[in-house]
Amino acid sequence: MRKNLPLLVTRDPVCIEEVTGLAAAHGIEVHLASDARSARAHWQTASLVMVGDDAAEDLVQEPLGRRSRVLLLATHESDAHWRKAMALGAEHVVVLPDGSRWLLDELGSATEGPSRNGAVLAVLPATGGAGASTFAATVARCTAARMRTIVIDADPLGGGIDVLLGMEGAPGIRWPDIADTRGRLAASALADALPSVEGMSVLSWSRSGPAEVMPGSFAEVLDAAVRGFDAVVVDLPRVLDGIVDAALARASSVVVVSTTRVRSVISASRLIPEVRQRAADVSLVVRADGRGLGPDAIEHAVGEREALRLPFSQRIPLAADAGDLVPLRDPYGRCCAGFVGAWARELERAA
Repeated sequence: MRKNLPLLVTRDPVCIEEVTGLAAAHGIEVHLASDARSARAHWQTASLVMVGDDAAEDLVQEPLGRRSRVLLLATHESDAHWRKAMALGAEHVVVLPDGSRWLLDELGSATEGPSRNGAVLAVLPATGGAGASTFAATVARCTAARMRTIVIDADPLGGGIDVLLGMEGAPGIRWPDIADTRGRLAASALADALPSVEGMSVLSWSRSGPAEVMPGSFAEVLDAAVRGFDAVVVDLPRVLDGIVDAALARASSVVVVSTTRVRSVISASRLIPEVRQRAADVSLVVRADGRGLGPDAIEHAVGEREALRLPFSQRIPLAADAGDLVPLRDPYGRCCAGFVGAWARELERAA
């Protein structure tokens, strides 16, 4: 058994059942010791130490040395627990089962290592055909050259971002495989199971049709992505449902993609105020097609200046139909790369 596994020191059967059951349900191994003597070999090297209330005095009387990440576990509230925690050097007292969710997060962090705390970029279309998925995919590819990146397709009725990336046949899990996720999902397990292209992980839908993903399950998957990646690009549908709300709540930046056509601009003018109620940093990206409204007219209609204007290229839909990636060196790709550069600098300033 690896020495850096979380360590549980207790003889309390209730505590043992609660912790080991919680850990096993989420694929986390825990080393069990009954007293200070059996805990000694793992005390300093364990990634997390959990001490049952029954074993605390034994460990204080036979000191094993001070260390960080020590928790005192109890099955009921008592001021005596805090006195034991102070003597033991424990950082927190966790009362079970009420504190099980918090303890699971600590176990997950200890098992996975430090969280990356990735930044989330949410991309929404003002209308169908605005090019939001192409923008999300291209931005994710540009971001992957700088940092560990995942792109998440959150539109079950879309064409599939994996198709856009020419990797629909790539091995790996899709949404139907994790649609019923409950509780903490290991970030490392998610990253290992996903298909990837150009160093970028991709979570999309299967060709057999959409799976029902509840907002809670989506939030758990998104949380795992945030913990396991530096950048998370989410391609959202144009519907403000529970899944979109969950994505916007975690987003550090939100982009609404519109064309220059009148109906698309009107849709953007209606969508952006709704999005602003759910997210702080919202910007407008416009895909030009040689016709439609100019920047001044769009600003007048939407109420804000476009943050970026994407050049239209006939090569983009042709490349998608052929299963080829959008060339990053053409004007569209360079424009997305410039956006990523500015976004990365903002993240660095905020860190």
